[in-house]
Amino acid sequence: MKTSIRWNRIVILALIPVLLCLCLVIFGSTIGHEIRKLAWKNDPVKAAEIARSLASYNLPSGYHEKSYFQTMGISQVILAPLDSNDGMTILLVQPGMSLNDEEIATEMEDAWAKDVGLHTYKTSLATNETTFLCGQDATLSYREGKDETGQAVRQLITGFYGKTGWTVLVIVGPMESWNQNLVDEFLQSLN
Repeated sequence: MKTSIRWNRIVILALIPVLLCLCLVIFGSTIGHEIRKLAWKNDPVKAAEIARSLASYNLPSGYHEKSYFQTMGISQVILAPLDSNDGMTILLVQPGMSLNDEEIATEMEDAWAKDVGLHTYKTSLATNETTFLCGQDATLSYREGKDETGQAVRQLITGFYGKTGWTVLVIVGPMESWNQNLVDEFLQSLN
């Protein structure tokens, strides 16, 4: 009798990690989304202060510094349209680690492309362009794919040396409303 009780306990204890993994698979994206919602602060004044400490730029017409996230030396700021249902999202990130442009483009690009603010994306590289940005050569990686709702999106990812170190720029928006003129103007305004 004691042997069967012991085996029952062992089986139950062995199933706990399996059930936890199953819950993470099923509810993982929802849990991750809720954690991100708690981490991002909607404070345009503080977001502008942080963004302006990362880089000098001209804010596109109809946009504002919307929200920010800071932890362990990492600073992230979202620049977004005043009408949140229209336009592209601009993310400025100072990773808090020593990276150069090549490392950002090759090693970290998929990570930067995946999560932008509260949204997740599955994109892949479409094209690369080389340009001159903030007094240095930079690679612009254009990616295409879908957001968490299945909407077709385009992204631009690049790195540049900002006011206090390497800064990553991610611009993402729906494919049908991608505004390359706005992207080009914003890139040219960076210094």
